[in-house]
Formats: sequence, C-alpha cells, structure tokens
Amino acid sequence: MAGSGDNEADESVRKEFAVFREDVVRCPGREGGTTLLGVVESVGGHSDSEEEELGTEPLEKGKARVSWYKKLLNPQVEDVRELEVVDRAMLHHDIVAKSSDPLGQSGFVTSVDVLCDLRFCASGREVKGVNSRNLVPLQPLKPGGFAVYGGWLGKVEEALDHVVVRFADGSVCRVSNADPETLVPLGEDVGNEESPYFPGIRVRATSRSLVHARWLHGNPPRKFPQEGAVVGLVPGRTVMRWIASSHHEDIDAHQPSDIIEGTKLTPLSAFMHSWWQLGDYGLYDIPTQAKSGAAEDASPAAGGDSA
Repeated sequence: MAGSGDNEADESVRKEFAVFREDVVRCPGREGGTTLLGVVESVGGHSDSEEEELGTEPLEKGKARVSWYKKLLNPQVEDVRELEVVDRAMLHHDIVAKSSDPLGQSGFVTSVDVLCDLRFCASGREVKGVNSRNLVPLQPLKPGGFAVYGGWLGKVEEALDHVVVRFADGSVCRVSNADPETLVPLGEDVGNEESPYFPGIRVRATSRSLVHARWLHGNPPRKFPQEGAVVGLVPGRTVMRWIASSHHEDIDAHQPSDIIEGTKLTPLSAFMHSWWQLGDYGLYDIPTQAKSGAAEDASPAAGGDSA
C-alpha cells in the first residue's frame, strides 16, 4: 500500500512535468485567457540545450516562458500552475508516459495525426478538425522543420524569405531576406514572428527594405514609406544544424555551410504533416461538398490549435 509520502512525490512529479517546451497553452484565470493561446518556449527546471546555447537566463522551477499569439512584449514569464495545456506536439519516436503516471510505463510514438482549427484570412470563417495532411504550407522551411541537401539531413534553426511585393502603381519588387522591422506587415492577420508574410497581406515598405530590392517591373518609388501587397514568397537565407549524412567518409570534411539559400534545400516531407504549429499559415482546399457559398474563403488560412 502506497504511503502519503509516495503520493506527495507522485504529485510533485506531475506538477513538474505538467508543461513542456512547445506546448500550446492558455491561461483561463486571466481576462481573455480562454481564447488567448500561446506557445511555451522554456520551462524552469527542465534541461534545455538550445536555451543554454542562446545564453538565456534560466527560469526557476514552476515558471514557464510563453510567447502569446499576436501579443507584444513576447515572451512572458508565467506561473505553470496558471497554464492549461491545449495541445502537445508529438514526433515519431518521442518517449512518452501517461500524464497521470509520469513515472510509470513508458513507450514511444509510432504514428502522429494532427487535427487543426483554421481561420480563413479573407472572411474570418473558422473550420475545425481539419486533418493536417490536407494542408499545404506556404513556407515549407521553418524553424524546427527538417530539410535535405547533398546527402545531409539537417534541422532548420532560422529561415527568412525573399518577399515579392506589388505596389499601387503596378511596380513589383523582390525584397531579399525580408525583415518585419523594415518590411512591416499590416492589419490584424499578421503571422507569427517566424512566418510574418503570406500572399495577400499588405505591407509597409521603408527605404531600408527597398534600397537593395530587385525590381521585377517598374521603377523604385521616390517617396517612402510605400504600401503594397505580398504576391509571392521564395525561400531565402536559412540557418541549418546538420544532423546526419548518408556518406560513409569523413563527414566533418564535407559538411555543408550552416548558412545556405533555401532554394537549395529539399524539405523533408515524410513527417511534414506533424510540424504544424499555432499561427502557421497554409493553403486548404475546401472539400467539394463544402465549397458551395465558400468562394470568399479561397485564401490562406491561419492555423489555430491542433489536437
């Protein structure tokens, strides 16, 4: 028979592992907390090699660093006890245990299915329970994803896009490795920090963003800032962390550069359906039986929480 000490120890473990990095959470006790969603960046007391590499100050136990969707001043430090987990990302071969018995029997993930709640950018219409296998990412290269180059498999650490912009006078340019501080997304439907652009979103271009732009049609404007619309995206500067190679010779001597143009990379599509995160933008082909009266929704959709 288990004693009270064992029960207290089990409860302590459950509290310590109630929230993990990359969990989607909400804060029910806060104003708007039932609808406001965020992604956990780090948790106090959990070992995090990426946090150590970035030199981020470690958190005390019971605290979590959360980036709230479409909120300024991110990330914010929150009390783990006030957070409710809405979704937890699982990858193939992750080692898992039941949340009710974290020290009990463990296993590993063999298959993942993700259901997404979508909101269409044009109409605001929401669709729930969409299988992620039916979504097409606007930006297949994004932090946390995987890609292949010359026999090497790597993880994407950072990814920028070359953004094609059309202005009111019909002129078109391509802004290389666009930065949201100089090519500013406008409106409420802006993407997250890692993928702020999508076709159709309006942007404000400063002189800094256009000074090295490549003009595909027309001439540079004489006055700044200028507003335009994004009409296309091309993978740009990508920072990779190379993981493995199919070559049998000395792999260190042939390892590619960590910084590479995204157009030279091939996204690993085998598990791409399991990589969707809160705030990602993608294309969704509405099923034939649901297309009646939904023509206004023929636009990118922003991902909500997934299950």
